[in-house]
Amino acid sequence: KDDEKLDSGLSSLAKCNGCKATGRIIIG
Repeated sequence: KDDEKLDSGLSSLAKCNGCKATGRIIIG
């Protein structure tokens, strides 16, 4: 369940920022 929450959070941030680069940085 923790993994699902993390994925959802990252997806939300990526969509909110509308920047794939930002998402990649967060993911590492």
